Amino acid sequence: MTGKPPQCLATQPCQKETPWGTVKGFKCQLSDELYHNTTLEKLKKIIEDGKIKVPREPHDLLGQDAISLSSCPTQTYGGTIKLVIPSKAVSAHPMCYYNPNEHPQVEKGLDEEAQKKINGYAGPNRVRSWHQVNSNVYSKECEYIVYHDIPTSNIKRVEYWIPWQPGMPTFNVSCENVYPRYIFDQLGRDPTETIIQEIQEAKKLAQKIGAEFDVKSCFTSVKTGWKNYGYQLTKENLEKLKRGIKPESHPNAVTETCLC
Repeated sequence: MTGKPPQCLATQPCQKETPWGTVKGFKCQLSDELYHNTTLEKLKKIIEDGKIKVPREPHDLLGQDAISLSSCPTQTYGGTIKLVIPSKAVSAHPMCYYNPNEHPQVEKGLDEEAQKKINGYAGPNRVRSWHQVNSNVYSKECEYIVYHDIPTSNIKRVEYWIPWQPGMPTFNVSCENVYPRYIFDQLGRDPTETIIQEIQEAKKLAQKIGAEFDVKSCFTSVKTGWKNYGYQLTKENLEKLKRGIKPESHPNAVTETCLC
């Protein structure tokens, strides 16, 4: 990725009926593509199953009985893998984001239901996906809910997003809340080999289902040595990494520009 991407915002008015009253808020615009973030390990299971399955894990306190997608191409939560799905291939329902201060009874009702439904605790994500409403604190996620399995044949493209510390467990690939804002190895080693290894693994998985493949990152540079020795994640260098080629490092190449 090059250049600052547009910010995803919930700007379209929406209205949802709940048992505790009518919610009036805003939703994100539905684009031609929807996005599902996951991990390499979970992608292997998705390909093995032949579908993205609707979760059926009632004891997962952070789970939900639906597949969470986003209409935002730079939504960064969920892992280093982004699965790109044409919007017309699924029946997607927008999350309606509201101001909790304007809907205190709805907020109270959702919280109470989350604690009593399943074995004493349903969890907030599950309950809010049932009613398709959520606090505007989460509006940048631009969530769309799907209640049916999604066949892998509907995955148009697989994207690998280079994380802050390659090889480490990663849930969020954003550079906004980390320091320093460049990709590096905690032990001072060159992380490029690990990056290429994960890219090639993701690329092979994409090929298994006949999907396109691409490499992106919110970060703009990789540190490979002491001080600011490294390389920029230009379009050309991202393409090299995609092909398994190590970009050439240079002095003073590391910057902390954050794209998403």
